[in-house]
Amino acid sequence: MDRLLAAGGGLSAYRSNPNFPDWTGPSKGSWAYRLERLAEDTFGVKHAIAVNSGTMAIMAAIKGLNLPPGSEIITTPYTFSASAASILYMGHTPVFADVTSRDYTLDPDSIGKVITAKTAALMPVDLFGGLADYGRLKQFDYPIIQDACQAVGASKKWLYGDVATWSFNGAKNVPAGEAGMLVTNRDDIAERARLFISHGENFIQARPRLLADGDRDNIGINGRLNEPTACIAYYGMKEVHANNARRRVLASDLYRLLRYRPELQLMGPDEIYHHALYVYPFRLMDRAKVSRATFLARLKKMGVEAGAGYITPPLHKYGPLPAARIPLRTVEELSEQSLVLLSQVRPPATQNDMRYVAMCIEAALDGWLPAKLRKMGFISDRVF
Repeated sequence: MDRLLAAGGGLSAYRSNPNFPDWTGPSKGSWAYRLERLAEDTFGVKHAIAVNSGTMAIMAAIKGLNLPPGSEIITTPYTFSASAASILYMGHTPVFADVTSRDYTLDPDSIGKVITAKTAALMPVDLFGGLADYGRLKQFDYPIIQDACQAVGASKKWLYGDVATWSFNGAKNVPAGEAGMLVTNRDDIAERARLFISHGENFIQARPRLLADGDRDNIGINGRLNEPTACIAYYGMKEVHANNARRRVLASDLYRLLRYRPELQLMGPDEIYHHALYVYPFRLMDRAKVSRATFLARLKKMGVEAGAGYITPPLHKYGPLPAARIPLRTVEELSEQSLVLLSQVRPPATQNDMRYVAMCIEAALDGWLPAKLRKMGFISDRVF
């Protein structure tokens, strides 16, 4: 990084000049170029395109599909706003279906209820690091944009849709501040995406091929990834599988310690194996004798930070986005009362940390304070 910053003039890997032989992508040898090739080798995909955010990756993926203007894309309202907002910004309409109560991803049983003549694609979201049911989603025979921004490295096999998007935001499994990537095995999607993220400047060379495919415009934007961020992401990508393996060990420890509690719905070993553990999700079931708000407040008193998922509000209740066309009962239940997220299930946490977290979760469920914390002077009462 010191050498890169000292060089000064090489902070962008892109050349907006057709006289440069590699002007349609990052220059060979640049960090952005190396990051793209590393991702292709790591995950066995044909095309990896580095961009400046996961949101930009989603927008470029939509552009790459070349959908008719005003198309409808079915997605989930239980996720970060960037998923649906990207659809809207690209001139299409997000249509919301429900999610499953087990993995919180797009529910195939709900999709059929919102399909119309304008439906052109599906955008499942691999929420919290878990993969959607792509076997069933492919049965609908629509192009699939795999929003895997929270699931980098969830599986060594990639990809499950026609195009996938990753985020390298500072909180993600490949943390680089603000960055992202689009991956695909389709040449046409890759070519349109590269055009889009670099102002469409090389459309003249691509025009005969793209016009033959019915492309409608060559409008682009600046979605390119700068070199310092690409450098950070490169080293994060090299470690993603090893770091995800450490997350899975910690998640397995937590499952082993808490699996006997009927108040909790936890991920089992098979689910953990195919999960990136961006965060650790679990559900507080109806049989729990404590509300989620009280449960979270008790955890916080013991020093365990936990969240309640996407609650402010689900996207179908967010003013600028379309309302739901059908009841979204699972989304409502998750957002209002049941889902809990832990951010500690990742390195540098240890197995001892997981034992402590499990003890605090049990204490929060039952309403007692561990003696260890009383001795430390947190609270003197036996109960909260």
